Amino acid sequence: MIPLIFPVYFLSILGPYLVMALGIFSAVLFMNQFVRVFNTAVMVGASMDWVFYSLLQLLPMIMALAVPMSFQLALLLTLGNLSDTKEMLALRAAGFSAREIIWPAGVVAVVLSLMLFWVNSWVSPHGFKRFEQSKRLLAASISKVQIEPQSFFEINGWKLYAEEVDSSTGEMEGVHMVQQDSGGEYTVKINAPRGKFSLMRGRGFTISLENGEFQRVNAADSGSAIMAGFKSYKAFMPFDTKAVLNRELSLTEMTTPEILGKIGHVKLVPVREAEYKIEAMSRLAFALSPIVFFIISCPLGLSMMRAGKVRGMLLSIVILFAYYGAIASGASLGKKVLSLAWYSPWLADILGLGVGAYFWKTRLER
Repeated sequence: MIPLIFPVYFLSILGPYLVMALGIFSAVLFMNQFVRVFNTAVMVGASMDWVFYSLLQLLPMIMALAVPMSFQLALLLTLGNLSDTKEMLALRAAGFSAREIIWPAGVVAVVLSLMLFWVNSWVSPHGFKRFEQSKRLLAASISKVQIEPQSFFEINGWKLYAEEVDSSTGEMEGVHMVQQDSGGEYTVKINAPRGKFSLMRGRGFTISLENGEFQRVNAADSGSAIMAGFKSYKAFMPFDTKAVLNRELSLTEMTTPEILGKIGHVKLVPVREAEYKIEAMSRLAFALSPIVFFIISCPLGLSMMRAGKVRGMLLSIVILFAYYGAIASGASLGKKVLSLAWYSPWLADILGLGVGAYFWKTRLER
C-alpha cells in the first residue's frame, strides 16, 4: 500500500493546478456576468455599489460552473506532470496499482460533487433570486432609461427589443415586445415598425407603438392563436415594489425542492412542466460532473508517458466540449420529447460514465 505521504504529495500538485484553473475559468465567466450587470446598471442609472452587490450574488452560480471544468483540467495536468517527471513510471514499476495512485483525486471528486449538489440546489438559486429582486427594485426607482439598439430590455415581465433607438427622443424602429405568463401557457407578442418610450420618474414607464400587430399564442395549441392589427398602442407600466416582492419566481431562482414541489401540484402546460423537470434533473446531473471527469480523465492521464502537460490540456478541451455538448443535447431532447424530460438531462453523465468505464477497462486493467 502507498504510504500516506504520497496522497499528500499528490494533492500538493493537484491543489495549485486546481486554484490556477479555477482562477482562469471563473475570471472568464465573471467577466461575462460583469458585462451583463454593468449594462443593466447603465440602462437604469445604478451605482457601482449595486454592481458589486449583484456580482456577489451571482458568484455561487459562477463558481458552480467553473469548479467542474477546473477540476478536470487540474487532474489531467497533475497526471501529466507525474508522467513528465517519470514519477508515474517509478510508481508503476514499484508495483503500485492505478487505483492506489489516483484514489486521492477520487476523494476530491466526491467532495466537489457534494458541494455542487448543495450549491446548485440551494445556494445559487437563492443568490440569483436576490440579484433579480435587487434589479427589479432598482427598476422601481428608475431615474433614467437607456434602451440599447438590438438588445433586450426587461421591465414588468415584458422583454422589449428595438432595431434602432434614439436615446435623446425615445424614438424606436423595428420594435418587438414579448411576455409569457408564469405557467408558460400563453405568450403575447407585439410588433410594430415604429414606437416611442418615455419615463415618468417615480411612477412608471410609457411606451407607444404605431401600425403594429398583436399576437396571443397558446403553447398547448398553436392553432388557436389570436392575431390583430392596430394603428396605435399605448401602455403604461407602473413601478410597483409590492409586485416585485410578490412576483412569480423564474426557474433559476427556485431551489430544487421548490421546483420538484410544483411538479404535479401546480397546473402547468406540458412544455412548461418539461422545463421544470429538465431544470431539476440538470442540477443533480451536473453535480456529478467531477466524478464523471475523474472516471474519464484518470485512464487517459495515466496512459500519458510523454508530453503529459500538453496532451493533458488538449484532452481537457476535448472532454469539456464533448460533455457540455451532451448536456445541451440532453436538454434539447427533453424539450422535444416531453416523456424523456426526467431522463434526458442525465445523457452527459451516462455517456461519460460509459466512456470512462471503457477506458478504465482497456487502459488500466492490464
